[in-house]
Amino acid sequence: MNTCCLCAIRATSALVPGNLTRLFEAVKTQSVPKTHLYCHDDISSKVPNNTYSSYQRHIIQSAYHIAYKVDRTCDLTVHFNLTQRFIPSVFLLGESDSVIRELISEHYEPESGSILNVHFDTDDSTIPLHPMEGYPQAERDSYSGVVLGGTFDRLHAGHKILISVAALFAERTFVIGVTDDDYVRRKKSLPELIEPCEKRVERVTQFVREIRPDLNLIIRAMSDGFGPSIEEDDLQLIVVSAETTAGGRAVSEKRKQLGLSAVEVLPVSLATDPAAEKSDVLESKISSSNMRKNILGTRLRQPRLAKSPGRPYVIGLTGGIASGKSSVCRKLQSAGRSGGISVVDCDKLGHAAYLPGSDCLKELVREFGEGIMDESGVTVDRKVLGSIVFSDQQKLKLLNRIVWPYIRRAAEAEIAELSGRCEVVVLDAAVLLEAGWDDLCNDVWVCIIPPEEAAARIQVRNPSLTDEDARRRIACQMSNFERVEQANVVLCTLWSHEFTSTQIERALATI
Repeated sequence: MNTCCLCAIRATSALVPGNLTRLFEAVKTQSVPKTHLYCHDDISSKVPNNTYSSYQRHIIQSAYHIAYKVDRTCDLTVHFNLTQRFIPSVFLLGESDSVIRELISEHYEPESGSILNVHFDTDDSTIPLHPMEGYPQAERDSYSGVVLGGTFDRLHAGHKILISVAALFAERTFVIGVTDDDYVRRKKSLPELIEPCEKRVERVTQFVREIRPDLNLIIRAMSDGFGPSIEEDDLQLIVVSAETTAGGRAVSEKRKQLGLSAVEVLPVSLATDPAAEKSDVLESKISSSNMRKNILGTRLRQPRLAKSPGRPYVIGLTGGIASGKSSVCRKLQSAGRSGGISVVDCDKLGHAAYLPGSDCLKELVREFGEGIMDESGVTVDRKVLGSIVFSDQQKLKLLNRIVWPYIRRAAEAEIAELSGRCEVVVLDAAVLLEAGWDDLCNDVWVCIIPPEEAAARIQVRNPSLTDEDARRRIACQMSNFERVEQANVVLCTLWSHEFTSTQIERALATI
């Protein structure tokens, strides 16, 4: 049977909803069949003489273990210690069994079939000893200055474990470095989905203020792997995840090189992500990277247009060159083989605009000259035209001003023709947002891929292009960040075909 500990019953504040919210907010991270939570406060001998109470310290310890041990689907038994010396504290609560059960149930919501029990213990021997098994052990009980660094995107249980452990050991000063926006764009996966630095700092600040309001909190943005850890003098301990222990040692060495005191490095094992067992793309630990991957295919914003009777639901599918948009479109077509999903291919409509004798082609020749035509003098040479416009932004804008209106009119005609014949129309358009065609769509789905991967894919398709040529073409387009800012749904084809299909299934379920 798995066992972990919860907070001490010390006074009427012990079971107020605010405290229980903090204790149970990490409950959704692990799955075990049965868990017992023990509430007691026989930990005073283990607590340094700090300005905060043993009850507050135990709150922090509990957050660490709950993140590992408890899940909404488990059978949960909460034990309250009713040994003789704690009876006055319980009487102060003035709460009966049923009221305590109701209070806990407000924050612990077991799934169907799970059991919530409240049990009163009268034997001290049932209470686990401290320090709790598996809890990180430092050389000392407390340090005047503790430092921690990270991205802290979408503050989750893993982050709260690290922050809680660091706060546990801090006596006076708690220094936290939060990677800035430029750093995450260079170093992190799916940076387009990472929250702005300002928001991440705000979340971290709020959490620390909740668990350790007495500390002198210093939070700074960091543009490298060191940040404030090598700027503050009065630091003795750096808390790191187990996988970044080497980075913690590097901080200590760097401090010595700068004439600052070395810091002790305290690694903390990270909570595992149970979903990773069923996935070939998720990390084994609970991480922001996993959270961003799980956001792919989900709804980020409400539809631009409400469903309209007699009109198909229009998905504007867009993305940069080599983003995997065509692959996504094929999978959508496959999902709609029964006739429920049709595709309007704006690239094909664009090719039609260049057909011999078309008004669009005549206008292009007037603006760019006869040199854009092939040897026959009848058909445009798209490679020649491409070499002209991709090397000159003004000429590219001119091309777009000519061609885009023709494509839009053709797309509108196809959508109208499909009305009543299918439930969903995918408007497949690389320049959907740039051209302003998103006003035709209920949703905009954006395909993204890292620029370096896009450049590699471009060169595979066209080996004659250099890496510089490929990157120049990418630079001519709207960035991933700009597209994601306008997306209702974001998709990424960087991983397996199966994971791309999973994203598409999620996205279709939101319609």
